[in-house]
Amino acid sequence: MNINQLVETLANDISSQSIMNMVTRISQYHRVQGSNGYFKAAKYVQSILEKNALETKLYEFPANGVWEHWGWITPISWDITSGECWITKPIKKRLCNYQNVPMSVITHSKPCNFEASVIDARKGDQVEDYQKAKGKIALITGSPRKIFQLAAEHGVKGLIIHPNAERAADLGPNAVQYDGFWPIAENLSKVTSGFSISHKQALELKKYLETNEEVLVRFKIDANFSINDGKLHVLEAEIKGSKKPLEEIILICHLCHPSAGANDNASGSATLAELILSINRMIIKGDLPQPERTLKFLWVPEFSGTIPWLKLYDNQHNQRKIISVFNLDMVGESPRKIGTPLTINCPSCATPSYLKALLNNAARCITEQMAIYDEDGRIYRLNYRLKPFTGGSDHLIFNDRHFSIPSVMLSHEDPFHHSSADSIDKVDPHECKSVAIIAGSAAFGLSIIDTQFLKELAYFVFLEGVEDMIRHELYLDQGELTRNQKVRQLKLLERKIIEQMESVLELKPESEVQEKLTYFSQAIKGHFSRITRQLKIDSEEPIEEELARMKIKRNYLGPISYKQLDRTDRSAEDKKTFESLTKEYWGGITLELLNLADGTLTIEEIFLLLNIYYPNIELNNVLSVVKLFQRERILIEV
Repeated sequence: MNINQLVETLANDISSQSIMNMVTRISQYHRVQGSNGYFKAAKYVQSILEKNALETKLYEFPANGVWEHWGWITPISWDITSGECWITKPIKKRLCNYQNVPMSVITHSKPCNFEASVIDARKGDQVEDYQKAKGKIALITGSPRKIFQLAAEHGVKGLIIHPNAERAADLGPNAVQYDGFWPIAENLSKVTSGFSISHKQALELKKYLETNEEVLVRFKIDANFSINDGKLHVLEAEIKGSKKPLEEIILICHLCHPSAGANDNASGSATLAELILSINRMIIKGDLPQPERTLKFLWVPEFSGTIPWLKLYDNQHNQRKIISVFNLDMVGESPRKIGTPLTINCPSCATPSYLKALLNNAARCITEQMAIYDEDGRIYRLNYRLKPFTGGSDHLIFNDRHFSIPSVMLSHEDPFHHSSADSIDKVDPHECKSVAIIAGSAAFGLSIIDTQFLKELAYFVFLEGVEDMIRHELYLDQGELTRNQKVRQLKLLERKIIEQMESVLELKPESEVQEKLTYFSQAIKGHFSRITRQLKIDSEEPIEEELARMKIKRNYLGPISYKQLDRTDRSAEDKKTFESLTKEYWGGITLELLNLADGTLTIEEIFLLLNIYYPNIELNNVLSVVKLFQRERILIEV
């Protein structure tokens, strides 16, 4: 089967209405990691799969704030029954209520029932913000998870968070943002209680405070932690391969996030469920063959469930092999109400792969073949784009050099994510269906050992490499690289394109496909050789020793945890240095730097590779972050 046939077959069976029904149901659960609401959502998805004769497994892992692997510590199980926040002076007025807006209670708040005066603590991340905060409620814009210990040191009784002006411009005046304390066992005693209010409500509180009036607020929360018996749950379902069952293609989504969390990530969870149901239906009907490699589907608590699940895989990797990973995270954003294109986030450049070319062509098929009608009957086509590796979700764990499993994320940028504005009306089931077809056709194609599919894949990867090569050649005269750096960068790009083509060989194609790949590789090498000869090396150009000779490697095991990466004890200057590479691509550039630090590449070579995929990156920022990580022993010189 070729990719066109797979796209058409899936398009004829996948139901956008079924996806929407499941999004509606899942979004009703308050799906905090390790909570009863998450467990109920997982059991709901499991029940649907089992009713359709699919075998499932529900893994249990500790949610106690103690279990740790690779520096990742699982969260503490937490459940909430009710919560409300009232202004009691100078007027009596309810600010928020858990029953109406579940994420108005800051996740992991302690149970409480008290009244206290409010102070404006600005962002809340500096000592001076809390000079008069003892015994009071601090109104802040910062994230509770980063500052709750600082607040506790100054005797703060509670926190009220609200969007800053920039975030409020995206959310609107009435939405509240989602955030949490996310304590572990060792700092649980410093957690307080808190609520999240809208920008409009915060302005009202600030107005009272500006007149020097005392503002009293009452907190009441009924919640509890389950330190000893809390559990994280990972739901797994599979369609077992008939010939190579230990070779697996993973399709994953995170099921967690507070209600509603419609696009983030009820959309991905429902889309993944409908995809496995559809593939199973078509196998039973004979419209699709039985896969020869195993298709495995995972619904996880983001990161905290993926890490322990991958620990099990790490212990079994001599028997099992994950071929590739497809992560569905925020896949249903309405083209009319949100308007951002579907983004295909590519695998790490440290793990060259056929996945970018495969998904690009699957998406192109949908764009050309499928006419989608909105609720007003107007036709639109799928709008999508390709982006270099981006962090922010579970695919980054698989992409990490420890595993080096090529992994992609299908997602949308969404100004309403992590807020009460992420509501069901902003989910477009047709967008979800398009994502299911793209991921499903690519994953299923990899699961069958089909010469036609692999031959087509070889051409896709070659054409993708040619396009990358020509695009790079087109802009060769631009930028601030020296002539010698451009030559060295060309050689690095050539190597990556060749490795992308060679990745097809891992699928064990027949000799005809292997011969095609050899021919394509020679063509690429020949063209790069001609470009390099035209540039010529400048023998007089000075070479900076630090860049040209120093090789670095990682000084830790496994995927680095956010706690290790985004340390809260850094100086203001070091935080600024760190943010110079992390503020874009959800930290993807920094993660790529660490993935490339394998001890074989110099700092200059790492920079030149990063510069191919992230053209705006600055060498000084890379050097500064490398030096910071060397001081912190995250990176060491070889």
